[in-house]
Amino acid sequence: MAGAGGLHPSPADAVGSSRSFSSSSSPLWTGRRYLSLVLVLFWAGAVTLRENLHACKESEYHYEYTACNSLGSRWRVAVPHTPGLCTGLPDPIKGTECSFSCTARTFLDMKDQSCKPCSEGTYSLGTGIRFDEWDELPHGFASVATNLEIDYSSTESLGNCTMSTSEVLSWLPASALFVGIIYSGSRALSRLPIPIFLTLHNAAEVITYGTETFVQKEQISAIKICRMLTLLVAAGCLPLYDPQFDTDGYFWAFMHVLSVGAYKVYHKSWKPSSLSISEQQYINYAFSVVMLAFASHPTGDLFSALEFPFLYFYRFHSSCFASGVLGFFLTFHTIKLKNNTSTGQYAAWSFLAKRLGSESVMNEISGKVTMA
Repeated sequence: MAGAGGLHPSPADAVGSSRSFSSSSSPLWTGRRYLSLVLVLFWAGAVTLRENLHACKESEYHYEYTACNSLGSRWRVAVPHTPGLCTGLPDPIKGTECSFSCTARTFLDMKDQSCKPCSEGTYSLGTGIRFDEWDELPHGFASVATNLEIDYSSTESLGNCTMSTSEVLSWLPASALFVGIIYSGSRALSRLPIPIFLTLHNAAEVITYGTETFVQKEQISAIKICRMLTLLVAAGCLPLYDPQFDTDGYFWAFMHVLSVGAYKVYHKSWKPSSLSISEQQYINYAFSVVMLAFASHPTGDLFSALEFPFLYFYRFHSSCFASGVLGFFLTFHTIKLKNNTSTGQYAAWSFLAKRLGSESVMNEISGKVTMA
């Protein structure tokens, strides 16, 4: 129809035009179409990624147990080391009872859930965690420091660190034998060469082994028997082949061997509660100084010392001082060696030193026989 205002569309055209406008530009329809497209792309990517994953190998996962339920049972599940790296993990199966435990020297193999023996030199942590190194203290651990210094202003702290009178008195017989070792050894050394004296000194081990065998009824190993025979033969042949045999020298050496053997037997049979080796040596030296000082006059050694030809030589006094210092460090090193090594290692070192002493005395005797 024509009118004054111009052409107007028919009602049908108006309706069609309105529907066409709504279907092409509605925001709701555009959002739904975009969401569907995203879902399709995500599904396609997931399918593609799943097709690219390989089947999990045994080295790429491990087994764990779930938490125990109210019935005391649990499930064994496979857990990948790196999630999303592989597919096809073993299905969960029923695990062992929560009260199940393997015996000593065995471990639980999670693959077949059975106890198997541990390999030699290994152990099972079980459910524990081992920490080899750390920068910060792991959770659940605590560090405790103790001050080992003694506060001398406190008499209570000193009371726990002092030696009891009963322990000191019980050790005095050993200190008396220690005095006998010093006195008889010095008298023997004044008449015998040092290698010969050392060989006789080592024979004191025969007394210790004899006491262990015949008195304490202990089993002696073949190595100890060989050592005892070696020392006994070496000491027994000395008087027969010594061209400068001295009766007094060998007498005091024999007394020295008896004192050393008795001291070792007493030391082994005495069971102290708190006296350390250093404390025993402290008591020995203090007791020997007192006893030898008082015994020097009755034995005549006090005035005999005035007739000693090297009494006024500084080399003699410096040598005595050096001998005392070296003897202290030797005793200290022996104590440290005995505490830091096993009994077998300490015995091996001791036997090696005695063997070298026996060889030196044989060279000494051979030299004397050649000169004669």
